[in-house]
Amino acid sequence: MAAKSMRKQVSEILANQIPVDQEQWQKAKEDKKRIDVLNLDAWFDKTLRYLLERNFSQPPQDKDIIELFDIQGGPLSSLSNKAKLAYAFGLIDKTTCEDLKRAHKIRNKFAHGLEIDFTNSEVVDEVQKWYRKKDKKTKVTEDNCYQVYLDAMVECLTNVLKAYNKSVKGRRKAK
Repeated sequence: MAAKSMRKQVSEILANQIPVDQEQWQKAKEDKKRIDVLNLDAWFDKTLRYLLERNFSQPPQDKDIIELFDIQGGPLSSLSNKAKLAYAFGLIDKTTCEDLKRAHKIRNKFAHGLEIDFTNSEVVDEVQKWYRKKDKKTKVTEDNCYQVYLDAMVECLTNVLKAYNKSVKGRRKAK
């Protein structure tokens, strides 16, 4: 009970400190597509961290390893940097690395802009670049942008899971 009241107090303080259109904020919090983008990014971030930690020679509890992932300036605090290192280790291929970086760029648009959605021209353009890179001829529009994004995420998810499973099997053989 105390935690809820403290959380409410913090929310009220922040609401008074940072001018935000409350209607827009409420709409953003209830936007399923925005939530999907943020959750997918968080899942990829957590999975790549785990994948990288499994391939370090030091345990994940090591202070220096923990600092690598520190959100306040650690070199592996962002999904993009985790993807680059996973690629450098040969854990994921170049296409998956690029897809993860693009997904994170889209995530940042959603996380830092209340008015952003899949009809926003910046998001449509970003998804179109992604789609074009895969030699697709379909034009990404406001109407199909979310579905194209999800299709790309499923492909990326499949590749990351393959890398994860390969890493797990490799560890079992080494034991």
